[in-house]
Amino acid sequence: TVEYGELAEEIQVSTGIRTSVPMRHWIGGVLDRVADLGRLRGEPPLTALVVQKGTGMVGDGYDYVLKISGLEPIDDPRAYESWRR
Repeated sequence: TVEYGELAEEIQVSTGIRTSVPMRHWIGGVLDRVADLGRLRGEPPLTALVVQKGTGMVGDGYDYVLKISGLEPIDDPRAYESWRR
């Protein structure tokens, strides 16, 4: 797994594009694109590997993976953990 902040930093380092915009305002769009491309390629949802610091769980943005998979959002954050395994 990788924490959201670590991934955000790695994205900025590897692309050479830096922003002062808080990560929470842009990382979701990046992860949605990764989910879309993975689905088109028949790959598992790699965004399940991106977790919150402290909890080690996926964030609310993971609902997008459920949506493009034809599933309903999950209300209980702990339920994400059983679905993504």
